Amino acid sequence: MADSLPFGGSNDSRRAACDASGFARHFGLTLSSDLIDWIDQALWRHTGCGEFHEAVDPASLMDDPADTIWPGLMPPDFLPLIGNGRGDWICGRVSAAGTVDRFVHWYHGGGDWIPWGNRLGEAVLFDVWCPLLPGPGRRHAIEPDDPRAGACLSGDHPWIQWAADAAHPGARELMQFALAQTSLSGDEKATASLGLADGMIRHGIAEVAVRCEMIQNHRDDWPLIGKHASAAAQTDPDLAWAWEWLAMSHDSLGQPASAANCFAKAACCSAFTDQAVRMRPPGVELGDAENQAAKLSVAWLRQQHTRVDELAEISSIQQRYVSMLVQTDPSRWQQSAHDFWLQAAEASAKGGNGTEAVNCLIRSGWDLGIQPLSVYGDVLNRLAAMAGRFGDGRARLCQIHADCFRQRYQGLG
Repeated sequence: MADSLPFGGSNDSRRAACDASGFARHFGLTLSSDLIDWIDQALWRHTGCGEFHEAVDPASLMDDPADTIWPGLMPPDFLPLIGNGRGDWICGRVSAAGTVDRFVHWYHGGGDWIPWGNRLGEAVLFDVWCPLLPGPGRRHAIEPDDPRAGACLSGDHPWIQWAADAAHPGARELMQFALAQTSLSGDEKATASLGLADGMIRHGIAEVAVRCEMIQNHRDDWPLIGKHASAAAQTDPDLAWAWEWLAMSHDSLGQPASAANCFAKAACCSAFTDQAVRMRPPGVELGDAENQAAKLSVAWLRQQHTRVDELAEISSIQQRYVSMLVQTDPSRWQQSAHDFWLQAAEASAKGGNGTEAVNCLIRSGWDLGIQPLSVYGDVLNRLAAMAGRFGDGRARLCQIHADCFRQRYQGLG
């Protein structure tokens, strides 16, 4: 982890020192080569050509407070980098080691998030290519007659040139699939679309996000859904939607034991990773509306009267947590989950496992959310202290989220 600097002084003095090195020191991070180029080559100064086209001035993230950080609503290990002008962000997710090794699409409306790659370049390419993939795409995709579209798809835009080099050597080959679709229709266009998706998966470019689109494109093909969901869950086990769709695939194929284990794994994931608005399958009826809105996985386990303590594929702490949710009235889930993970954090800290203690504190606020809003101030302060105590790479960012919360919501935090 990079050495920390004193963080007093004016915003102007911070801005004056904002090259990649100064940025890394300010946040206590080790930056990858693509992020160094993003800052030092001033790529962020360009207007992008996808839905996410408004890059954050890195220096503004060093302001006190940083206006683009949504403390409490946005997880405390998220650093917003590119916005769509409507409140949604491509964020870097900071690891315990102080690296930025995952980039996610964060929805401001409900706080849901989904990984878009391990490099910022992958996220940029997915943003541009998503409307060309099989599946429903996104509502705010760039229109074909937009003058920016040609530069995007041909690779002439500075972001696309950089992203292709940063993401994978095969990215430039995939540009041909993307560009070809502008002159195709019918079956030929569908074939090119599948070729683009297959190529992105093969080269590992925003693989999890592409598999999410493919699942939505094959709602009735349960074996294929299971294939994509399994791969997504193995790549990123923190995603409720991947485990839920894998569970539903098992269930539809007459494999209830496997379905139960996968639903239990989904229940261990944050509710903000279930993509419920886009991906909740039609016809699913699992209890009351409040139950369905929180965690489909728990609703299924309750309906099936599953003995969670007999599920072999989750850990003992996960068994205790899922059992607690199954046995608790949904109206008390938020507070019960909050208390459970606070206690788990204390136990991990006493055992000397600082990384797990920080992870548990994050879950205390961002597994099911917590009310009232003022509670986030306490959680963020605990996080900053715990991460600092154990030298966790998220310490500085957690402190910044805590400071932003205190200044933005004076009297609450």
